[in-house]
Amino acid sequence: PPMGSLREVFGPAGDRESAVAALLYQYEIDREFPDAVMLEAKATPQSVEESAVAGRLDLRDKVVITIDGASSKDLDDAVSLEQDEKGNWVLGVHIADVSHYVPWGSSVDLDARRRATSVYLADRVVPMLPPALSDELCSLAPGAERRSMTADLFLNDEGELVRFSLYPALIRSDARLSYGEADDILIDYKAAIAAGGDIAWRLVECSRLARAREAARARAGGIDFATTEAKVVLDAEGRPTDIALRRKTEATRLVEEAMILANETVAGYLERRGFPCLYRVHEPPASDALGSLIPVFQEFDWFERPMEARLVAGDPKVIQEILAASAPRSEGELVSSLLLRAMKRADYRPENQGHYGLASEAYCHFTSPIRRYPDLAIHRILTEMLNGVSASQL
Repeated sequence: PPMGSLREVFGPAGDRESAVAALLYQYEIDREFPDAVMLEAKATPQSVEESAVAGRLDLRDKVVITIDGASSKDLDDAVSLEQDEKGNWVLGVHIADVSHYVPWGSSVDLDARRRATSVYLADRVVPMLPPALSDELCSLAPGAERRSMTADLFLNDEGELVRFSLYPALIRSDARLSYGEADDILIDYKAAIAAGGDIAWRLVECSRLARAREAARARAGGIDFATTEAKVVLDAEGRPTDIALRRKTEATRLVEEAMILANETVAGYLERRGFPCLYRVHEPPASDALGSLIPVFQEFDWFERPMEARLVAGDPKVIQEILAASAPRSEGELVSSLLLRAMKRADYRPENQGHYGLASEAYCHFTSPIRRYPDLAIHRILTEMLNGVSASQL
């Protein structure tokens, strides 16, 4: 007879906690951290000492803002905006300096490497790092002094990158905004600016620059599928009560464009300096995958014959045209979904092969080291470079 052994007991069938436990077990996702990892995290000082300013640029007097989901605890990115003496906009992208607290080869590092990312479920997060780091010491909480790796991106009034500067810093976030709160300010920005706040006008200018950056990316061939994300709404007991649809807004665009530019800047800089980099690569779609969509698209009057050859060739401009033509019509969501499925999945590679969807010559993940291990690796490489280590020594 078939034989087996009892490996795990999750609890009563039909119980929510049992179902979550079974799901995590199925995908080998550990909710608990090993004792050695917890001991290391606990031994890390839970505040930033004054001596932390040594070797870092002190930016604690700058107006720094985080914009995240309302329930987020792992706040790993923040933005600031100033103008320099030449009239350029200085967009500061401040990323939590997680590498300072996770030494290579430590128990925390080895465990994070095994987990690779944080995992987000409807009602909880299984973090890549222990909560003492992910939710506390590394999170850019308002009013708290935090170590950061900062990218100052100097933009002209048209949103074009003029120059940049990368360096370790010490920051203090002035405000923690949700996307909804940031959108509210942007909608009624005149009243917010009139009230004398330092945040409102910065959000307005960041939003304007983000639109300029997005338009420039579209001209270069970047593709925006304008996908809709579904989020399950839970009550106090954790039971689902609704499904909320989240679409791109001015606030999400503001953050997204700032992070894309920072990621492109770091990847390009490492490549030009000859340093290793873990690139985020997105290859062009296969011609047969795109060609298989032609019979479907031929059913619609906006799809014209000259589009066929360009689509099979993977011309991003014709994909933009198809998305734009179908968007206001009933078939818009179907067309967007079919094109998205025809795309190849992005992955991490040590060789730079560009990012098709973003029209980026070089791209990496630098902006989320709390929840993605590749970002942590990029921080380490960048830190070594800034400390004067040569590429041949890595």
